[in-house]
Amino acid sequence: MDKKLQRGIITAAVVLVAGLAAFKLLKPKSDKGGGNNGDGNNGDGSGGNSGGGGNSGGGTTSGLDFRALANQIFEACDGYGTDEVEIALVFNTLKNNADIDALYDAYGVREVSSGRGNIFQSNFVGDLSATLRNELGSSYIDNINKSLSSKGINRQI
Repeated sequence: MDKKLQRGIITAAVVLVAGLAAFKLLKPKSDKGGGNNGDGNNGDGSGGNSGGGGNSGGGTTSGLDFRALANQIFEACDGYGTDEVEIALVFNTLKNNADIDALYDAYGVREVSSGRGNIFQSNFVGDLSATLRNELGSSYIDNINKSLSSKGINRQI
């Protein structure tokens, strides 16, 4: 193999590995147990889901932990990139209108990071609906809304 071609392939491989490593390192991760948003609304003091156990039941019949589901969505949005599949999985667990209302309450208002050192995009602050509209394309939102409608849930993103 030509030495120039061989060096080019090695250089490309090194750049690819370095890029993947940088992506993994720069995507902020919080503790799964609530870590940097344990107060429920990322410290803005506006209320949101500041209750302790109230968000895990909330009058629904599903028995879901809405604070954990809200944290899952936050984690899927926070930092570089958005995990659309994780968001869809959360919405697939909802069974009725009370569930989606409890999820909105549990999410409250949060600040979603655009990624450490990202000078091209500032952080976003909003409730669940605003965050999802900021993070997801219209086709993902349409699919989630259709899924909710098929379950008789009339609250949409």
